[in-house]
Amino acid sequence: MKPIRDPVLLEVSDRLRGYWKGGDVSIKYIYVEETGEPEPGPYVHDLDEIPDRIKNALLRRGIERLYRFQWEAIKKILEGRNVVITAGTGTGKTEAFLIPILTKIVEERPRHPASILV
Repeated sequence: MKPIRDPVLLEVSDRLRGYWKGGDVSIKYIYVEETGEPEPGPYVHDLDEIPDRIKNALLRRGIERLYRFQWEAIKKILEGRNVVITAGTGTGKTEAFLIPILTKIVEERPRHPASILV
């Protein structure tokens, strides 16, 4: 493995070692993806895990298809798993974390609005 030369990554690696004294802690793997259009994912109308109200809102905004990374993140978040989303500017990170949040709200919201005050 090539040594890390990026000054920011070296600093992060040093800080990790400072937090866990005596441990072999460092950044071991770095993957830099070539820029380009993200890989396409499923069409919105095919997403059975997402309530129709949310799918319709996405379609009204012109979002007919998700990127693969968005769908993978959405599935994991809905499963209750921790997810870190990194992608280029304007590629849909916000949708990747908001869709599962909105899904949970739609599925779990109380029937009567006053019950949220209790």
